[in-house]
Amino acid sequence: MNPAGFVAVLRARWIVVGIASTLGALAGVVFTLLTPTTFSSSTQLFLTTPGWGYPTTLGNSDSSPFQGDQFTQQRAGTYTMLAEGSDFIERVAARLGESGFHGVEGLSVRVVPDTVLLEITGTADSADRAFQITNAASAEMDETVRRLETPSGTLIPIVQPLTVVTAKPASEPAGPAAIPNVLLGLVLGSAFGATWVTFAAARSRKFTDVGRLASWTGLPVLEFVRRPPVDDQVDSDSRGSFARLQFNRELIGGGSGARESPVLVTAAEEGPNSAYVAQGVAEASSALGYSVVLVDCDFRTRRAHVEPGVTDIVLAHADLEEVLVPARLQGPARLTSGSATATPEAVLESESFRRLMGTLSTRYDRVVVFDSGGTEYVDSGRLVQVCASVIVVVESNSTERQTLVGKIDDLRLAGARIEGSVLVGNPNEHERRSAFVSGTQDAAAVSGAVGTTDRPTPPLEGDTRTRRSRRKANT
Repeated sequence: MNPAGFVAVLRARWIVVGIASTLGALAGVVFTLLTPTTFSSSTQLFLTTPGWGYPTTLGNSDSSPFQGDQFTQQRAGTYTMLAEGSDFIERVAARLGESGFHGVEGLSVRVVPDTVLLEITGTADSADRAFQITNAASAEMDETVRRLETPSGTLIPIVQPLTVVTAKPASEPAGPAAIPNVLLGLVLGSAFGATWVTFAAARSRKFTDVGRLASWTGLPVLEFVRRPPVDDQVDSDSRGSFARLQFNRELIGGGSGARESPVLVTAAEEGPNSAYVAQGVAEASSALGYSVVLVDCDFRTRRAHVEPGVTDIVLAHADLEEVLVPARLQGPARLTSGSATATPEAVLESESFRRLMGTLSTRYDRVVVFDSGGTEYVDSGRLVQVCASVIVVVESNSTERQTLVGKIDDLRLAGARIEGSVLVGNPNEHERRSAFVSGTQDAAAVSGAVGTTDRPTPPLEGDTRTRRSRRKANT
């Protein structure tokens, strides 16, 4: 996944990342509340080398102060290892008048980097207790070093500890550190959330961007269109996308793709997307000066069939002139699905339906047809027999690959010529709303092509359609 895709995933799933970050911060708060309060007290011992650096030895490189420091730093590592042993801790406990390790576990001895300082820190549940542990450990370390570093037959040790920082009772708790714990939880939660959504997106078989849609289907992505509003009507924000979609149809067809009529608009999943995109395509064609009719062949949706339409014409219950809704202003004429029927397949396969579509193709420059979408029924395969081309609608973050592949296979088995696909989603799911992506491009090129048609639609060379008057339907 490239950086642009990663950012797009985070923008689309920011709620999940936010929830994970919040839970991480809350975990830090809980950890802080459950952690016992502790106090610390520290002291520092300076490890001197009394036999090094006297005036009588300054001229000897083996007895210089520098060599003494090197020797002490090497020895200091041994002292810290001794302090970690059970024998040392037992002796510290004996100085405190106790036996065993109780209360002395919070003892640490370390060498201050690049120095000859030995830092001893005692930690306990009270300031006084920490102070006592530190003093006892300091005294025991002083005695241990002197005993080990005093050669036999002499009174002066090679290494002599001197207290340079005296231990004091702590004035405030050393832990738990509330702010670092919360920040750590926040960072870990954010990292987990970002990793999870990225991994989920990488393994997801749903289409989230035009690049994935083009590479998986091999079809051109004609346009990205915002998700339909509540009333499923094309609004001002979507008209520009549908105008680009219409231009892209002409572009990939060499000026002939969008001239083929009728065109079927069908969605991979059942729902309102087919009708929404079909309406947008019809209005965009009408805005170019064509006479257009929008035909509703959605006989499956459970909705009230209150107006006569296609089924009434096919079953000879009404004439075309009686049920056709004429065009208004620059909009398309409309033909509703008509009265409910128990056998939609019989309507679509009838000779009357074929004659109806032929009549509409003769009267209008453009005939845009839509169905209920989905793969449960084979209405799309039946409509392909009377339509010249097909536009497949895919819903972002909803349509799965298996569903779309099944839809495309069914259409191709029926002999459909698929112009391309249209991705429907929320504008914030993509960095750019418009996209014209050829299915033959690879994923990297696809990402770079997004938004290349986000500009006013130019007319094709030699195309004078926008300057001619509308041809009225012969109704």
